[in-house]
Amino acid sequence: MIAHNMLLNTDIRAYIQYSFETVRESDSDRLLDEFLGMPVPRLFLYGEANRTLSYLPKLRVSEVEVNEVPQSAHFLFYDNPAETFEMVGRFVAKHSGSSDRRC
Repeated sequence: MIAHNMLLNTDIRAYIQYSFETVRESDSDRLLDEFLGMPVPRLFLYGEANRTLSYLPKLRVSEVEVNEVPQSAHFLFYDNPAETFEMVGRFVAKHSGSSDRRC
């Protein structure tokens, strides 16, 4: 519905509320637990500048494929788009057509 309502898409109050809710959800660990529990192959990319993220150890011992994108920070796709999309492409190719839906 929001996609069809330009007023909701441009309401700064809605954007601010959504932003705070997103941060709250992320900080609660619920988002990470939901991600870890997904029954599909999962990839987590992070920028070289963010290698001290508190949740990386939990991701590394899970079934999630975790990769560091060199010469990048939070916005991987801006900082190093070639490497970011290369990693995504390899992941997709690796899991395309796989009968094992959990990696």
